[in-house]
Amino acid sequence: MSAFIDTNVLVRHLTGDPPDMAARATAYLENENELLLTDLVAAETVYVLESFYETPRHEVAEALRSFGRIRVGRMCRSGAPAARCGGL
Repeated sequence: MSAFIDTNVLVRHLTGDPPDMAARATAYLENENELLLTDLVAAETVYVLESFYETPRHEVAEALRSFGRIRVGRMCRSGAPAARCGGL
């Protein structure tokens, strides 16, 4: 089954903040079969990392590239028909 990834899950996983939520987020990302990432969630993640966590842009870019290593199934455009984003 496919699942959409939420911004908070990504931010927790990437920042390790707070540790208990980060551990749960990482475990979730590692155990799901297929994860769907919308363009809006990717943009929100970039915004939070750059503004609140003051992460340098090159580190944010590397973090986004790491999503491939956590088996993100598809990148979906916000507002795209459900059939184009895994039929959910």
